[in-house]
Amino acid sequence: MDGRHRMVKIMANDPYEQNYAFRYNEPWLQQRSEVSVVKVAQYIAQSDSDANRLAWANYAIKNSSVAAVPFFWSVALDPTVNEKGQKITGAEIDAVVSAALPGVIADFVKNPPPGITF
Repeated sequence: MDGRHRMVKIMANDPYEQNYAFRYNEPWLQQRSEVSVVKVAQYIAQSDSDANRLAWANYAIKNSSVAAVPFFWSVALDPTVNEKGQKITGAEIDAVVSAALPGVIADFVKNPPPGITF
C-alpha cells in the first residue's frame, strides 16, 4: 500500500460498530461516495428541469465535500456495503446514493445552506 492511503481494518463484532467505522474511518468509502454524489449531480444538471433538483445539483457540484455528507450514513448502513467492503462496485454505491437522493433534496429545500434561497 502506498503512503497516500490509510486502511483501517474493521474488527468490529457489533454491526453498529462496523457501521460507525465505515461512516467515519474508511476514507475510500467517503471518497467513492462523494464521486457518486458528483456523478448524480452532474446528470441532474445536464438533464433535469425541476428547480429544486437543479439547485441541489449546482450546489453539490461546487461544494461536493459538503454535499456528500448527507449520503454517508445511507452508504455506511447499506447491507451490500457492509457485506462487500472495498469490493463494492461504483454502481452499487450509485444505487445507494440514488435511493437517498429524494430525501436529501427534500432536506436541502427545507433547510437550504447559507446563500441558497427558494
